[in-house]
Amino acid sequence: MSVVRKAVTAQEMRAIERAWFDSGRITLEELMERVGKSVADWISSHREREVPISQANVVALVGKGNNGGDALVATKHLARYGTKCVACICLPRDKDDPVRLDAARAGVRVLELAADGSLDELAGLCANADVVIDGVFGFSISRAISDPLIGIFDTVRRNSSHIVAIDMPSGADPDSGNVDPNTLHADVTLSIGMYKLGSALGFGHPCYGDKIEVLDYSLPPELNAHITREVIDDDFAKSLLPHRPMTGHKGSFGQSLLIAGSKNYIGAAVLATRACLKSGAGLVSLASIQNICNTSAIAAPEASYIPLPETANGELDANNAYNELEEKIPLFESVLIGPGLGQSDGAKSLMNRLMNNDDLWRERKVVLDADGLNIMSEIDGWHEKFGENLIITPHPGEMSRLLKCSIQDIESDRLAVIEDAARRFGCVVILKGAVTLIAHPNGQVRISMMANSGMGRGGTGDVLAGLVTGIANSLSAFDAATLGVYLHGVSGMSVERYKSVYGMTASDVADNIPWAWYQLAS
Repeated sequence: MSVVRKAVTAQEMRAIERAWFDSGRITLEELMERVGKSVADWISSHREREVPISQANVVALVGKGNNGGDALVATKHLARYGTKCVACICLPRDKDDPVRLDAARAGVRVLELAADGSLDELAGLCANADVVIDGVFGFSISRAISDPLIGIFDTVRRNSSHIVAIDMPSGADPDSGNVDPNTLHADVTLSIGMYKLGSALGFGHPCYGDKIEVLDYSLPPELNAHITREVIDDDFAKSLLPHRPMTGHKGSFGQSLLIAGSKNYIGAAVLATRACLKSGAGLVSLASIQNICNTSAIAAPEASYIPLPETANGELDANNAYNELEEKIPLFESVLIGPGLGQSDGAKSLMNRLMNNDDLWRERKVVLDADGLNIMSEIDGWHEKFGENLIITPHPGEMSRLLKCSIQDIESDRLAVIEDAARRFGCVVILKGAVTLIAHPNGQVRISMMANSGMGRGGTGDVLAGLVTGIANSLSAFDAATLGVYLHGVSGMSVERYKSVYGMTASDVADNIPWAWYQLAS
């Protein structure tokens, strides 16, 4: 069975299918039959919960390409299940088209929408439909939506209650995820064979609906083996679960050190510490000024604390703090630097001294977050100290400082930006956002599609950084980043269900991490 979590561009998808045809193992007609039946079976199984499929009404919007053919085949199979189907031809399609004729023979009514008054009839059909299938463009769109489709889509939009898109909502770009203003929004997107890169990158935009589900059509796995972009799903995350032998003890699961916090940013260090304690790490230590150690010890008594020397005004005493950390860092497998660290002269001086000691970093994973990244952006060649054991966790603002470009440049092509950053810095990069991207210097990219506006608040990044740091004791930097992002997302999604996007906090996300582990492990 093929790995359906891979994400492909339209060009890559066409090349893969062409190679499949050229192999002689399948024809276009056979592929269309597989796809159409899988769509029909998905609709049948999911709508059966609300109305028996034999009593359902389905309207299909049919384009002139293969996506329209998939929709016609789907209506053919639904009609055989007893469903009342109408196939609405939205763009010119030959009347002697075999899939059109097959659908008609199966009892599907075929309606040419170009006829006078057809939009009024379409409105009535959609109002009575249990499902409207969008089979107009799929992943083949290469132009702006224009009439007559603007009128058709507007009619469908105003009268339909449930729209299922085949591959891509018509009007959404299959590579970038950009959305035409006249795009027909779906309630569910059924991606055929593999995720289309645009839908993975753009998920969270309302046009894709509440979920994107991949329908597997048994693509031979060797045909997509070269694709290095993957969506992080439950099965993928489960494959990364670190082994925890029953005879293990706290020394078996690694020690994590967090260098975090400052007099003005106490909470960030506390949140990162609490998350790291829930990461599976055997021992967690926070190195910070005395006041933060005292405060964190109340919220996270399971951690140990390394009070760092400070000046009379409560800022880090760089020289003496460095001496303390130079002795302690070699005791830990993973180190997090940055949450709430601030950008005082003492913090900057400490970071510069730490970066100049190559021996401290050769044998351990390092996570740089928040102020750690902001300070690093001012140090030439900072990334050369760490290599592939380094994980950086920027949001777009921090990434813009690292790459010396604008936030608009970052957001205009997030995939290209993170691939460039991973190559340039030679490390694992997590670019945070509604869709979070994780890139390896070798070109691999993993995509987390857990858009959740409740996570868009202060402190959630500190939770992610602490979680990833602890997991890095047991996994490679790339896998630790992947599993950490997944668990962070699952925790946030579950909190959203019972506290809402309005009321949830970063503390809620940290507290819910054990539940996310439980869901994955069970």
